[in-house]
Amino acid sequence: MKISVVLKNGIDDIAFNLGTKSQRRITLDVAEQVAEAAREMAPVDTGRLRGSIVVEANGNNHAVVTDVPYAPFLEFGTSQMPAQPFLGPAAANVRLSRFDLEKTLR
Repeated sequence: MKISVVLKNGIDDIAFNLGTKSQRRITLDVAEQVAEAAREMAPVDTGRLRGSIVVEANGNNHAVVTDVPYAPFLEFGTSQMPAQPFLGPAAANVRLSRFDLEKTLR
């Protein structure tokens, strides 16, 4: 099982208007920021989950993914265990400013 976060908060619209190369650069930069934040927020026992959080290319976009089988149980919780979300909050906490976009496009 694979769990992933795909960003859909207008970044695609901005990047699309700048062209394919810029779109790839922007989505890669954002995805790397989300992956870094998710690694910091991931609950750690053995470090397997933290080490499995990577960025994957998906056409002109990028996704932050983990293939650890228990990741969805940690992210969303179960009837026996409360959620310990790490991917969703990481994506929600990444903020892009105009300065960040300009820096990425240089």
